[in-house]
Amino acid sequence: MRILILKTTSMGDVVHALPVATDLARHFRQKGAELELDWVVEDTYADLIRWHPAVGRTLPVAVRRWRNAPFSAGTRSEWKVWRDSVRGRRYGLVLDLQGLIKSALLSTQAIGPRAGFDRASVREPLATWAYGKTYAVDPKLPPVERMRKLAGAAVGYQPVGNPVFGLRAPPDPGAEVAAFAGRFGEHAFAVLLHGTARDEKRWPDRSWRALLELFEAARRFSILPWGNPAEHARARALTEGLRYALVAPAMTIAEVTWLMTRANLVAGVDTGLLHLAAAYGVPLVGIFAGTDPRVYFPDWLVRAEAVGGAGKPPSPDQVRSVIDRIGRWH
Repeated sequence: MRILILKTTSMGDVVHALPVATDLARHFRQKGAELELDWVVEDTYADLIRWHPAVGRTLPVAVRRWRNAPFSAGTRSEWKVWRDSVRGRRYGLVLDLQGLIKSALLSTQAIGPRAGFDRASVREPLATWAYGKTYAVDPKLPPVERMRKLAGAAVGYQPVGNPVFGLRAPPDPGAEVAAFAGRFGEHAFAVLLHGTARDEKRWPDRSWRALLELFEAARRFSILPWGNPAEHARARALTEGLRYALVAPAMTIAEVTWLMTRANLVAGVDTGLLHLAAAYGVPLVGIFAGTDPRVYFPDWLVRAEAVGGAGKPPSPDQVRSVIDRIGRWH
C-alpha cells in the first residue's frame, strides 16, 4: 500500500508523529504486505523525517516562507515543483495528521482517498471538508497517542505498546561543532535548552542563571544552544562570567541532535528540541512553566522526568534535584 502522511509543523509535533511511521511499518510487515510511505513536512524539519527508515520519500513544503510572498515567481515555481512531485504517485491513503486548514488544502493536491480527524477531534473543524473519511479520536489524549490512533483507525489496526520513534543516528557534525564538542574530552556535560518561541513556556532568566551557578559550583559543564539572535544574546548573558557554562556555536538541527545524543543530560523547556531528545532516549529533564507535562512529556522513558507545570514554574533547586537523579554524572 502507498500512503502519504501530512504533518508539516512544528518540530515537536513532527517528532510526536514519527511513531506513526513505526506503527505502519510494523503493521504491514506483520501482514506480509509492502508499504510505500511518503511524508509532507515543512522544509525546516525535513531531516527529522529522512532519519526514519520507514519513510521512502520526503516531500518538503515551505508554507511559512511562501505565505510571505504568495504571488512571487519564486513561490509559484517552488509550489509547482512540489505539486508535480506529490501528484506523481497515486496513493491508497492520504492521511492528514495535522488537522489544520493548511494541511487539508495540501492534502487536496495528492491523488487518492483522504482521511483525517472528525469535527469533534480535529483542531480546525473546517479542515474536515477535505476528507472523504473521518475518525473520532479522544482530543484529551496526548498528541502522540492521538495520531497513532488516527492512523490505526484509517488503516485498520490497533496501536499497541509504548511509542517507538525508530530514528537513525544523526549524521556527524561539521568541523566547527565537532571541534567544540571535542573540548570536553571525557568530561561530563549537559545540554540546556532555554529557547522557546512561546513566552508562557519560558523559564525565567534568573532561574536559568541560578541553575548555571549551581552547575558552576559543582564544576559541571553545560552547553546552551541557540536558534536565533535573541536566543544567542540571552545565552551570552546567562553564561557571563561562568567558566563551566558555554554558549554553543551556530548549529543546524542535525548538529544539535548529534550533541544531545552525546550529552550526559539534556534539560529544557517544552520545546521541539526537548521532544527530539526524548525520541533518542537521552537522560532528560523537562522544565515546564506553561504547559501540562502529563500531556506533553513522555512518561514511558526510563531516564526522564518532568518538573513544574502549567502556571507553576519550578525553582532552580527543584530542577537541580531532578537533574542529580537523572544525569549520568559518573
